[in-house]
Amino acid sequence: MTTVREAARALLSVCDGAVSHDGQGYNKFDSYIAQDLSQKPRWTHRQEQAMHKILRKYKRQLLDRFEMDYEALVFETTPEDTVEKFREERERARVKVPVLNYDGREFILHSPFSFKDTAKTIPGRRWDSEDKTWRYKNAEYVLEVLAPLVAEGAIIATDEASALIKSYLVRHAVKVQQLEEVKEIKQGKTPDIPVPLKTTPFEHQKQAFYVATTLPQSAMLMEQGTGKTLVAIAAAGSRYLNGEVNRVLVVAPLSVVPVWGKEFAKHADFPVRVETLSKGSSQDKIDQLKNWEDTDALQVVVINYESTWRVFEGLKRYKADMVILDESQKIKNARAKQSKAVHALGALAEYRMILTGTPVTQAPTDFFSQYKFLD
Repeated sequence: MTTVREAARALLSVCDGAVSHDGQGYNKFDSYIAQDLSQKPRWTHRQEQAMHKILRKYKRQLLDRFEMDYEALVFETTPEDTVEKFREERERARVKVPVLNYDGREFILHSPFSFKDTAKTIPGRRWDSEDKTWRYKNAEYVLEVLAPLVAEGAIIATDEASALIKSYLVRHAVKVQQLEEVKEIKQGKTPDIPVPLKTTPFEHQKQAFYVATTLPQSAMLMEQGTGKTLVAIAAAGSRYLNGEVNRVLVVAPLSVVPVWGKEFAKHADFPVRVETLSKGSSQDKIDQLKNWEDTDALQVVVINYESTWRVFEGLKRYKADMVILDESQKIKNARAKQSKAVHALGALAEYRMILTGTPVTQAPTDFFSQYKFLD
């Protein structure tokens, strides 16, 4: 016996896309209907009846090509049992509790309809209409919302998703502790950390240094002449001596690039090698970075903002552990090429610092790009 479904698929296998009435499978819109139904795992009785009616037009093809007698085609469904079967399958497939998975790229949330309002509160949501799932990026701002939902039992996390959430909670606990320490520093309780400088820093510089060595990302919003460069040199040196940093990238205005080498030579009380990429063409700078040789000293590359996107690949290969932006308001326009390059380079470094006495020059939104770099 041949079923309606088998006959429909057989005819579809020789269909030419319903281009013309040439006896090659279905004609016109019948082709679209057959293709759509063939992809469904199960048909309703009404769908099978509709397909049976369509196949009546192709009796001759079914008989000549496949030796299928249209009059002998049988149905897989009946009016009585179809509705009940579909109802049972829907009940089995229905998700009772939201389940969070991670596929290596993004979080996938399978959830019942009743959970949709909560699912929408998780930032960066994307609804996958085909899989009927919510998709979220693996980002800190997403984990910040997911973590308490999993902890409260509102969402059940698989092993993969649970591992990422636990890792986030550890990082978050460290950040909270760091911020508490910074508060104490600002209140005058300074830690016993040596400042690796030849020159004696002022108290406000010491305080800034303690903040910069406590937080992996810090903003030194200090007025001109208060010693931001000194703080950055001390912070980089301290992390170098602690084994946290080997390579530093300093991005500065072109006129200030040569100054950094002099400042390191004058103040650094630790071994350091400084290379300023201020002269020559972009290719010269790329070659200089390509031929870079490691040393035991702290390695520092200083470059101007305008060159960052032109020699981006070279700077990327340099693999800085720490990136320092001098006069960071230079990247206030997040859409500028140099801003995009700096953001990308910062994302590759564990430690980031911005230095500026004028973080806002036009509008409060000037902060956005600078803090995007800091993340």
